[in-house]
Parts: sequence; C-alpha cells; structure tokens
Amino acid sequence: MPLNSGVGVLMQRIEPTISTLDLASDPAAEAEARARSKRRRVRRELIHLGMTLLILAGFGALCYGGALYAGIVPDQFKPGTPGLLARSLIVVGFAGLFGAQLAGSLALFRYGFVRAMVSLLLPGYLMIALVRSGIYWHVMGPWCAGLGLIIVGTVLLV
Repeated sequence: MPLNSGVGVLMQRIEPTISTLDLASDPAAEAEARARSKRRRVRRELIHLGMTLLILAGFGALCYGGALYAGIVPDQFKPGTPGLLARSLIVVGFAGLFGAQLAGSLALFRYGFVRAMVSLLLPGYLMIALVRSGIYWHVMGPWCAGLGLIIVGTVLLV
C-alpha cells in the first residue's frame, strides 16, 4: 500500500545507518586501550627486527667463515690485511644501496604495474614513484644508510 494513499496509517520511513550508537562506550578507555595495543605492537615489531638482523649477521658470519675455510676469499678481504674495515664498509654499502633500490622497485608493484616497471627500467624514476606512492623514506632511509657506509669506507680507505 502506498504511503500517501489516504487509506490506513502512514508508515514512518526507517533510514539506514552505517554504524550503531553505543551509549555505554567510554572514549577515554578506548583511547587508552588503543595506545596500549600500539605500544605492544611496536615492541613486538622491534623485537622481530632485532631477531632478523641477528639472524642476518649470523648468516653473513657463517658464509664468511665457510669461504675463508674453503680458501676462496680474495687476499684484500682476508683477516689482518690493512684497510679491511674500509673495503668491507664499501661492499656492504653498495649491497645496501642496491638492495634498497630493488626492494623499493618491487614494493611499487603494490601501487601499480606500470609505475613499478618504469622504476625498474629507469632508476631515476624510482624517486618520483616512491614520493607519489607515499613510501619514500621507507626505501630511501636504508638507501641513504648504504650511501653513508660507502662514504665512510672511502674516507677510511684514503
């Protein structure tokens, strides 16, 4: 029966809502619970990052020890050679630089295939694509750290 037919009772329209109104909720308690949850999440992520770096360092030491035992380490990277620290910093810096750039290019696949492929083909476009995607410092922080290691290693070598 239509609403304005003149016959019967007019029915009230029920508006759809997106959420419900909870009168018993306490915004201060909810904010405190969110803050506690965030602190736990940050602590857990820092522990995971530390464990990952520890495993990476152990794996690197194991590989270096195995290569040293096999005798395939070049003379300039054997223990006791002058300038070993500087050369190692330069190699690790270049590895970090390349790894950050590759990880940034691969992360751009989440934001678009064309953007990621162009950044893989044209390394300079990576900076523009990272800014547009909002993940610039997530990639450029490690990249700058690798560049810093290269600079420090070069200064120590000279």
